[in-house]
Amino acid sequence: MKLLAATALTMATAALLPSTASAGGITAPTSAQVATIDHVTMLTDQRAALFVNSPSMGRVVQVQVLLPADRSTARPTLYLLDGVGAGEDTDDTESTWTDRTDAVDFFADKDVNVVLPVGGLASYYTDWQRRDPVLGVNQWETFLTEELPPIVDARFHGNGVNAVAGLSMGGTGALNLITRHPDLYTGVASYSGCADTSSTPEAQFVVRRTVGFKKGNADNMWGLDTDPDWAAHDPMRNAEALRGKVVYSSVGNGLLGPHDRPDDPDLPLIIVIGAPPRSRRAALHAGLRAATGPVEHSGDRRVPAERHAHLAVLAGRPARIVADVERRPRALTLTSRHEWGGATADFRVEPSLTAIFGYLDEQRYARNPWVAARGGPMKLLATMALSVALCGLITPAASAGPRGPAPGPEAASVDHVTMLTDRRAAVFVNSPAMGRVVQVQVLLPAGSAPRPTLYLLDGAGGGEESAFRESTWTQKTDAVGFFADKDVNVVLPVGGTGSYYTNWKRPDPALGVDEWETFLTAELPPLIDAGFHGNGVNAIAGLSMGAHAALNLVTRHPSLYGGVAAFSGCADNSQSNSKLSVRATVAWKGGDADNMWGPDGDPAWAANDPLRNAEALRGKAIYLAVGNGVVGPADDPTTTAGLSAITLGAVLEAAALHCTQLFDERLRQLGIPATVHYRPNGTHSWPYWQQDLHDSWPTLARALGR
Repeated sequence: MKLLAATALTMATAALLPSTASAGGITAPTSAQVATIDHVTMLTDQRAALFVNSPSMGRVVQVQVLLPADRSTARPTLYLLDGVGAGEDTDDTESTWTDRTDAVDFFADKDVNVVLPVGGLASYYTDWQRRDPVLGVNQWETFLTEELPPIVDARFHGNGVNAVAGLSMGGTGALNLITRHPDLYTGVASYSGCADTSSTPEAQFVVRRTVGFKKGNADNMWGLDTDPDWAAHDPMRNAEALRGKVVYSSVGNGLLGPHDRPDDPDLPLIIVIGAPPRSRRAALHAGLRAATGPVEHSGDRRVPAERHAHLAVLAGRPARIVADVERRPRALTLTSRHEWGGATADFRVEPSLTAIFGYLDEQRYARNPWVAARGGPMKLLATMALSVALCGLITPAASAGPRGPAPGPEAASVDHVTMLTDRRAAVFVNSPAMGRVVQVQVLLPAGSAPRPTLYLLDGAGGGEESAFRESTWTQKTDAVGFFADKDVNVVLPVGGTGSYYTNWKRPDPALGVDEWETFLTAELPPLIDAGFHGNGVNAIAGLSMGAHAALNLVTRHPSLYGGVAAFSGCADNSQSNSKLSVRATVAWKGGDADNMWGPDGDPAWAANDPLRNAEALRGKAIYLAVGNGVVGPADDPTTTAGLSAITLGAVLEAAALHCTQLFDERLRQLGIPATVHYRPNGTHSWPYWQQDLHDSWPTLARALGR
């Protein structure tokens, strides 16, 4: 298969031609010792394994060099950086570029040296502040910019002209290196990278989880979140340094593409979203209009500049853009994923395809022997899926609008009740805490004897898909039919979008007043018991955001609930990454989590952390359920909902799996029994939560005395 398409090659050659670029002096090494060649092994007549004694790294570092056929004249050098795995799939014997693509063949007729570092696992190819206990010493910036270039030029007839390219983590690394060393490189290409590393907590979260995925600690890399090193290594902040450079940036949009073979049962099914939404294009277009140089397009098709959405990483100030179109064209509903295999035809010179790079996400987990042979299923970046707003990938959904402040301390009361059927009531409650009338719906048993009550919480949407006419539980599952023969009241709040069903510190400009904890635990239960023959025995359940909330409410009000069920939740506020998951979920719905539990150091985060407060669950009936993101029997890619489940839902469920494992482990440490069901497959979607509800009923019934 062909690897690099005409536009990517245009970028590389334009960057490397001496006539169009500065010679770019190489700074002498600052280390006490000069790097030296340990030995060179010629793998073929055009491929060398170069082993370098690196003083900065304190070890011998391998790079491989692809050589042109004619080595009699001086030539430029392209440095090609790997993704987060950095060759681990090959046991660090070669770069993943040469293992997984046709890079060797592609460059065979190019008059350029191509240098491929072997190693750099989760390093971002940067200089770390200190040695990491797991990842060791990483001084890649010094190695790549000071120690290695003189050796490559001297040994392999380099002419001092360089460009750098990389994918994913390496895409970020490439942009970072050129902004920090603009005299060394004349051009850069970034494929599926995220070049914003510090402008928001979410951006830092991506970096931290990438490093954490390989068991490293980003504090050892660039320090704490407030350390100036984060800003110093942020390509978007430092994009001015790209002025005059040749810049190529590409990305897909996360949907299945023509090379993803959706009919292949062995296909890894992790999908990572990778393109800004349509709503951001106007701003991107405005930024591109301000570019200092012409926008150039390769090929015959003229593509509007606003389609170059990913070049937002350059703060709208690129000197030149050499590309056809930033995003792959849609073919029906299938485009491309974050995957090596996406290069199969994207890098052929075909008018129907564009030069955009994708690669198999190294956070993959799969169900096939091929992956098992390479180490088995691997954890997805924990909670990363809940932060799909990172790098601005998802636009906050419209909210119901600001709501007024809560009135005085009067008691809650029933405003009115509408009987939707003889077994289903819509109850409208005047809530002093919320300062408005709040709807809940109640599913009723056939008899009139006193009975317990199950509170069933929604996900982050809180009923928005029905325009807040009902809970998504009744809209998308068989909850009404399932509970028809159960002798319990089932209370379903309508609303609570992005609220975590908690008490917020202050009104939010988008989400308004949220005092759900007070409403659900103090105001509502007496009204339910009085109006619908409740006997004072309660349990609570929820999915996704509602799963966190259900566990949180039980740990904060253990005397109110006898049991809890949590489906596909992430009930951990303890780690900074987990907090960022919560923040991203709230931000997805337009809110600001500072208005909920304050800044990260606020005690409210710990006070609302089910993992930290799990001791309060002792003696409760507990049921946890989660899938693993692998497509299951309920996922239909021919429907809109099914396609969403296979894309975003797969990633979200993988993150929920990690969180559930942490919570399960915490309960085991405390000696608190729980029923935990790990589904063999399934995405973050309603068909699986319907089954979870059915499966959890014996546990909930025990808690309710039924």
